[in-house]
Order: sequence, then structure tokens, then C-alpha cells
Amino acid sequence: MYYSEIVNELPGTTLKLLNNILLYDNSEGQTLWHLIKQEPEKPSVTNLQRFINHTRWLKSMDLRLGTLPHIPEQKRQQFYFEAIAYSRDKMISLTRRKRVALIAILIREQRMRSTDNLIGLFVKEIRKCHNKAKVDLTAFQDASTGESEKLVCMLRDVTLAMRTDGSMKSRYQQIEAVVNNNPKAVTNRCDRLVLHGFNNPLQFLTRRYTTKLRRGLLDTLSLLDIDHTAHGGQLLSYVNAILHYRADSMSSLAVQAVVDFDDNAAVPLDWVRDSWHSILYGEQRMKIERRFLQRNAFELCVLTEVSKRLQSGDLFVNASTKYDDYRTHLVSWAEFDRKIDSFCEMTGFNKNAQQFVSNLKHSFVETARNTDRKVPEDSYLVISNGVLTLKKRHSQKTAVSKAIDRAIRDLTPHINIVDLLVGGAATIRDKSDTY
Repeated sequence: MYYSEIVNELPGTTLKLLNNILLYDNSEGQTLWHLIKQEPEKPSVTNLQRFINHTRWLKSMDLRLGTLPHIPEQKRQQFYFEAIAYSRDKMISLTRRKRVALIAILIREQRMRSTDNLIGLFVKEIRKCHNKAKVDLTAFQDASTGESEKLVCMLRDVTLAMRTDGSMKSRYQQIEAVVNNNPKAVTNRCDRLVLHGFNNPLQFLTRRYTTKLRRGLLDTLSLLDIDHTAHGGQLLSYVNAILHYRADSMSSLAVQAVVDFDDNAAVPLDWVRDSWHSILYGEQRMKIERRFLQRNAFELCVLTEVSKRLQSGDLFVNASTKYDDYRTHLVSWAEFDRKIDSFCEMTGFNKNAQQFVSNLKHSFVETARNTDRKVPEDSYLVISNGVLTLKKRHSQKTAVSKAIDRAIRDLTPHINIVDLLVGGAATIRDKSDTY
């Protein structure tokens, strides 16, 4: 029944396309049937671009299917796994209706899964950029120790020169000698240390933002059908802005040029975190509306925020399973009112919303306190830079294992007991052995 419903909904040109999927061979001897099942390779910039092309092709195939009839979730999953498991020969042996229906379902499901995989690659590349920037920051901090000492010594010499006796002219000449008659170079050295903050890894992001990576990330955004839930509408305006200007050769963008894409920009760029400000704006003293944005830094700022909100659910992607609109999975209010009493009775939750939140907070606080009380008692649990780390525990001999050691030595004086591990076997050597 379901097979007939699917086939009857498909246009004639699409039916012909689906029939040919099992017949077409590429230069490697693969049919389109094999290509539809393709999964992403190891995350990399090159593989990201390849999978973008694959997802774009699946999307074009899926659009030709049109709207498929509703099929119960359980049946749809059954048909999908059946299609994934079948080889080309097995598919050819099926009846025409079943074959066409399975191909259509596979295309629709693979398009959604390829979207999920593409977003996963997108998120990983953004995370990789930030992780590399943190490594660069550590290297910068290590290399800056000597530079900082030199600049502090220079500052000390300047203050000593100002305190010496003599005319203003002679003191000024001493200060010029301290800075090697090149105050601009000294200013640049100071800027490299403090302009973006000594602990801000964002200043190193742009060096990782290669032309190839930029193309892949922006191509991903242009391919995805992104929308927002309660928050994120303003951010999507700036996504449209960076895609609009992506082909323009420029190093900076006027704030007003990107704000024009946002119809509700009461406060321009109010979603941008403070840590980005010194990276984004070349001029700090002007009003924000008159400033210029560093183009690559602004694109990375938008891409980073998109990545975070896709994972939090503030943004969702149509034709996706993992990153779709979570609200579609919620029960209706009518069903909620009908089942809330039995649900609370079964789970022990309080029906009153305020009391439920209060109980949940109390549970979290008690769990945190119990955890805190246990941490000082465990010397293997270390908190470093706000991260909990559990050190490897070493096997320790118990009183029983030590007693067993002594008994074995007494019974076998010619054997050298090297060690007896708790829960393991003894390592023994004959004393007559030579090494």
C-alpha cells in the first residue's frame, strides 16, 4: 500500500530518473545507487568541500521528488534500513513499485542525514580553528615573557631619565636614547602584547582562516536552509550580509553596511561578545555605527555564533534530523493537559510549574554540594584551569596479597617473586636463570 502511494505521487520525469539510478555507472564503475549511500570522510577542509558537493547533489535529487505521502515513522525507518542494506542486484530483483519507492525514501533520508553530517563537519572545523588559536596563544605567551621583560626595563629607564637632574631638553634626549629614537617601533611592540588582550585567543583566529576553509564554511551556510526559534533572527541577518559580500575584495566592512540587512537593529551587533570587540574594530573611540569591521574577523565571529546556536537549538535547519526544529517534537498543549496527571504520578514530578523548578534547583544544589564534599578526599581528582582531571590510579598491594607473597616465598625458596598484582598473576623467575 505504502509503495503504491509513494509511486503515484511522483512526477513522470522523476520516475524515469529513479529507474535509471541503478543503471548509471561512473568512471569507477559505481552506480548512482552507491553514491547516494556515500558517507563523509575524515574531517578536513578538502573533505568538507567534497561533502558540500555531495549534499548539493542529493538536495537537487530530493527536490525532484516533491512532497511524499505521510508514512508512519516506524515504517519509514524500516524502508530506509531495507534500502541501505540492499545491493544493486537485490534492488533490480524487486518489483518496480517497491524498487522505486525504496529509492525515493533513501534519497529523502540520505539528504537529511547528509545535512546533519555537513553541519557536523562545519562545527568541527570551527572548533578546530578555536583550538588551534588557543595553542597559538600559549606559544605567544611563552614567547612574550622575554619581550615583556625588555619593555618593563625600558619603562624603568624612561622613568629614571625623567627623574634625573637637568633641563627638560636633556631629559627628553635621554628618553629618546632609551627608545632608540624610534617610539613608533616601541608602540608596535606594546600593541602586539596588549592590544587584543594577553589572554584572548581570538586574535589568532584569522591566521587559521585560509581561503580554502573560508570557501567551505561559507558554501555550507549558503547550502543550508537555516531558521531560528525564539532567538537568532538578528544573527541570520548578518549571515545574509557576509554571504552577500563574500565575493567582494575588501579587508574591512562598514558597520552600517551589515546593519542594513537587519530590519530590527535597535542596538547594532548587540549579540557580539565583548571578547571580540578589539578583534573586530580597527577604531575603538568612535561610535559603533561609524566604525569599520575587520572582514575576516567578522565572518569568523558570525560563523562561531552560528555554530554555537545550531548546537543549542536557537537555530535549526530544515531537511535535517539532528538539527531540526525541536518544537516539532513537542506534544501539543491539548495532549499535555490530557496526560500531565498520569505522567507526574508515574515519575513523581510535581505538576505545579513553580514547585517543579524549585525541586529541580534543590536537587542540583544538593548534588553539587555532595560532589564538593567528596573532591577533597580524593587525591587523584585534580582541578586545573577549571577542568576536573582524574589521574591514573596505581595498583596497591593489600595485606592479603602481601601475605600470599610471603607464603609463596617460604614454600618456593628457589623462585624469585618479582611482583604480585592485585587481581592478576604473579611474575616469577627461577633464581638459577641467567640474564
